[in-house]
Amino acid sequence: MPESYLKGMEEIAKIDPVSGPAFVEELKKISPDFAEYLVEFAWGKIHARDVLEPKFKELIAIATLIGLGDSKEHLRLRIQAACRAGSTKEEIVEVIIQSIVHVGFTKALIALRMVKEVADECAAERAKAAEGSAGGPPATGKDEGKEEKGGKPKKPGAGA
Repeated sequence: MPESYLKGMEEIAKIDPVSGPAFVEELKKISPDFAEYLVEFAWGKIHARDVLEPKFKELIAIATLIGLGDSKEHLRLRIQAACRAGSTKEEIVEVIIQSIVHVGFTKALIALRMVKEVADECAAERAKAAEGSAGGPPATGKDEGKEEKGGKPKKPGAGA
């Protein structure tokens, strides 16, 4: 298995630890080549780049999906991923507000409703992770959302 494929699967699991890998397996049944291209290139080479912190990548994905306006499930997934990556509800809402100028109120309202639906789920997930970190590793088993000294979010793969 190429390293970029393994890295891509790791990135997908960060976004959606439950359904992400299963989605790839289903995609392989339809088109193994497409699944390979998606995982290796889009996730293993592009999304895995470490220039931007994970939360910024998710905020960009949210803004892009608002603009497309036709992928509510994917938008929901990326709002959840932004929460997992350390974005606050206020940051996500601000991305939606800023998108109004470029995409219009209708698409922004759809996204805003989605934030309301995901906000409670995100709060519960963070509370569970906080409980896990008090007695051991976070519930996700990853260093997502942890901060370095100075309050800056830790990049994936960064040392302790």
